Amino acid sequence: MIRAAVHALPADFRAEYGDEVLLVARDTLRDARASGPAAVSGARGRILVDLVATAATEHARKGFTMRTTAPGIGYGIAAAVGLPLYLASFGSMGFWQLVEGAHEAFGVRSAAWFHPVIAITGGLLTTIALLGLVGRLGLGTRGGAIARAAVIVAGGAFTLAPLSMFADGRILRNSVQVVIDTLATIGWAIGVVGITALLVSLGVIALRRRSLGAWSIAPLITGVVLVAWVAYAAVSSALGVSYFVSAGALTAQLLIWALVLACAAMGAGLAIAPRDHAGHASTRHHHVGTAAHA
Repeated sequence: MIRAAVHALPADFRAEYGDEVLLVARDTLRDARASGPAAVSGARGRILVDLVATAATEHARKGFTMRTTAPGIGYGIAAAVGLPLYLASFGSMGFWQLVEGAHEAFGVRSAAWFHPVIAITGGLLTTIALLGLVGRLGLGTRGGAIARAAVIVAGGAFTLAPLSMFADGRILRNSVQVVIDTLATIGWAIGVVGITALLVSLGVIALRRRSLGAWSIAPLITGVVLVAWVAYAAVSSALGVSYFVSAGALTAQLLIWALVLACAAMGAGLAIAPRDHAGHASTRHHHVGTAAHA
């Protein structure tokens, strides 16, 4: 993660100070190991925060011309809202307390269809955001087509799986309910794994090409936080921890807020980026950048 964060620095800054930054980070982590795992985690977190802040400052200092477009703003909103909305609907007690409070304030009765509608909306927005991210990477005709197909498959499974919550077990036969639940489980598995893999892989490309300017590290961080959230949910389930306990725990709330911040940063990168990186980057630009790094 630290090496990935270093790649978010401007090329000239990284060429001059990159080795020194890595050396200082290594020494800091080595000193922290003497105080235990918690100290190492804290030191690594401080290093990552410092690197992200430095990358943003240096990119801003270079005076990039910024631009926005209507599609970019749309993709940005989808990125900032979609994934947090989807996961909060499944893993945040605070989110549902807010929803219930809004229902009471407006005198609206909670309905069984409300949760799947929220999840489907979040999944659809997440898919749109990933399609926008693919468009910003300049992957070429073949690479772009493959990436978009992967997004549609993973995003479709991610979006459609919550439809199973509309099924009423009191009306359906047990065999039909089992089939629906099995298909939903497969859909969620394909969707979660696919979305996570896409965020990490596309995030690495975005970071290397700095496709989102100073926010280029945001998709990768989003993917890492999503991995942590899935791991936490899996461990809680394996240990037999009830949903209400695991969703209300501090760890779950911190992961949700970390995801919100990461998605907001990704949304900012999609909506507002250096002019050189907005829209489809040219193939020639990437060849020149690759040659320069070589």
